[in-house]
Amino acid sequence: MNFNLQTQKLKENGIPISQDMALIPAVLDLDVVRPKFDEYLEKVGNFEQAAKMLEIRDDESREAAANLAGGAKKLIKVIETRRLEVTKEAREFTSKVNAFVDKFTSRLESAAKLAGEKELQYVKLQEMKRREQEKLAQEAAAKLQKDINREAKKKGIEPVQVLAPVVPETQTRARTEAGITSYLAKFWTFEILDDSDVPRIYCSADEKKIREAVKQGVREIRGVRIFEKDEIRHRS
Repeated sequence: MNFNLQTQKLKENGIPISQDMALIPAVLDLDVVRPKFDEYLEKVGNFEQAAKMLEIRDDESREAAANLAGGAKKLIKVIETRRLEVTKEAREFTSKVNAFVDKFTSRLESAAKLAGEKELQYVKLQEMKRREQEKLAQEAAAKLQKDINREAKKKGIEPVQVLAPVVPETQTRARTEAGITSYLAKFWTFEILDDSDVPRIYCSADEKKIREAVKQGVREIRGVRIFEKDEIRHRS
């Protein structure tokens, strides 16, 4: 179904057409896909019903059960193959679009990160200047206080206490005319220096490695219960 026919169909069904919908390829139409699976509807229903009605009383009925399970698994493979066939173009298209769009978003992310790093450098520089001003103000106030104390002592009077000028805090938040708010966020983070030195409470078991070890014959792992489990499997 081409885009014009798809658009006409949506209009006939009273569905409003937005500009964004024009970006969606017409091939992504479930109505086109459904008929490709119609032949499996009855077969799936038959397997479901047969499994519900199944009663195993002897070797013959057990064989029927095995055939039923094996047949269902075969049909799953067939349907999965059909699914991959009908979604191939969509998956390839999605992959291409993602790769194409990533070229824009990755560059934008880098630009945003660079701007943020430069803004952080500016805020830190302003804070350094503020601290320098604060130190100079405190030193000047201390010198003045020392002079006042010396003069007061000569005159035998109580000295006046000098208060250091208050240096305004560095502005860490800003809001642009475009409505963008920029602010300094402080948070705790970490980096692992030595895996073997990290307490066990902060580690999680690697199930993949444990499963592989059990397959290789390992039967005892501290903190793990390894046991034998029964299960009927079918191979076709």
